[in-house]
Amino acid sequence: MIHPGSRVMQANLPVTVIPTLSRSLRLALAAVIVVGLGARLGLALVHGLSAAPERDSDADEYDTYAWNVAQGNGYRGMSPDVADRNHLTAYRPPGPSLLMAGIYCVVGHRYDAVRVVGCLLGSASIWLVFCIGGRLFGVGVGLISAAIYSLFPLAVLQSTEIGSEPIGVFLFLLFINVALAFADRPTGLRAALAGLIFGAALLTRANFIVMLPLIVVWAIWQFRWSTNLLRAGLIPLLAIGCLVPWTVRNYRVFGELIPLSTMGGSVLLQGNNSVVVSEPEFYGYNVWDSTIPEYQKALQTAGNEVERDRRAKQFAIEWIKNHPDKWGFMLWHKLLRSWMPVLSEKQSAARRWLYLLSWGPILVLFVLALVPTLAVGLRHRHAVLLLHLAVLHYVANSLVFFALIRYRAPIDPLCIIFATTMIAEILVAVGWSQIGRPFAVGMSRISSLDRQVNPHSAVAFHGAPI
Repeated sequence: MIHPGSRVMQANLPVTVIPTLSRSLRLALAAVIVVGLGARLGLALVHGLSAAPERDSDADEYDTYAWNVAQGNGYRGMSPDVADRNHLTAYRPPGPSLLMAGIYCVVGHRYDAVRVVGCLLGSASIWLVFCIGGRLFGVGVGLISAAIYSLFPLAVLQSTEIGSEPIGVFLFLLFINVALAFADRPTGLRAALAGLIFGAALLTRANFIVMLPLIVVWAIWQFRWSTNLLRAGLIPLLAIGCLVPWTVRNYRVFGELIPLSTMGGSVLLQGNNSVVVSEPEFYGYNVWDSTIPEYQKALQTAGNEVERDRRAKQFAIEWIKNHPDKWGFMLWHKLLRSWMPVLSEKQSAARRWLYLLSWGPILVLFVLALVPTLAVGLRHRHAVLLLHLAVLHYVANSLVFFALIRYRAPIDPLCIIFATTMIAEILVAVGWSQIGRPFAVGMSRISSLDRQVNPHSAVAFHGAPI
């Protein structure tokens, strides 16, 4: 076995798989990305490329903050239960709105430009799925994963929406890919790059914070107590460093230490209250906190978003402490809802079937792949464990707060990669050996597709041989 970080490993593993692809594979990957981009732009056109966000929606909030920034008015706008709809705010992390503000500074207040950029980011995420899948399990797995993700209905839809998904998913996948490159060849530069990317991701989606301690766990497991572990320490250090300007700004505005946003308490209360354990419609889900009768008045009279969030957090913690008999019930239904392939009956029949037929098979194959890939990671100290921890961060968020399909967006492509490893094993079992066996040992797993990439360093895309 070659241990990650060894000289042999450093000699064989490139930063990216793309430059050494054969012409046929380049064309296949290009076709997959073009099809994915076409699907995203097509759906955006159908839904209205220039349509304004619905009032008081998430998209409306992101847009309001962005337009104020673009006009030089600062990061300001609305937040729940605050009468002034144009106050300096920290309700949402600034990443998505700063990206939109940059677009508005160039082309004006145009929603079509924002949606086109979202579609381009979604297409870039397809490329990253190929890179991650190819690096860990072979180019065949990477290509099939990218093809599935290119037309995965949820991914296509989320790329067309004004919100945090397009940039958040892209940054999360980019971090995973750079972190895997760092595991292949640990250098300070790669660690620094991974840390900065993850810092940008934190400023885009606050719930990524759960991933931060898991990165530390992965680094310790991957490198033990070595020089490479010291380099890996740059990842969380620089990620936290990226939060400093935003935290300083928030302290100057509110006089409070707010490193991410002022919605954490509210989200905690939305997923932990008497309604979500008494009404079947909300099992494992959330209900808007200021509509819960016992909290409504206190939240609506808080006066500002910091105090409102503080009260919501206090209410949530008190409720959790006072209802230990509900813990098991809540955790089970949150876990169930976070993965179930069935949508609410409020959705149209067409949407329910589309979701079931697209996510259902991926979920089954993903579950089947978890144990063998985890065994590979634990037995051989393989970097694939980073993907398992990424999935765990989503599970932890769902259990602490609540389950929401949109929150799963950053790990959907990772689930697809896991599922594709099972597809590859099935294809090999029926005699189609070109793709190679993702779970085989040593050189026996190298596929003919990999040999087209580079016949002299075929193991380059898998990390340590397994």
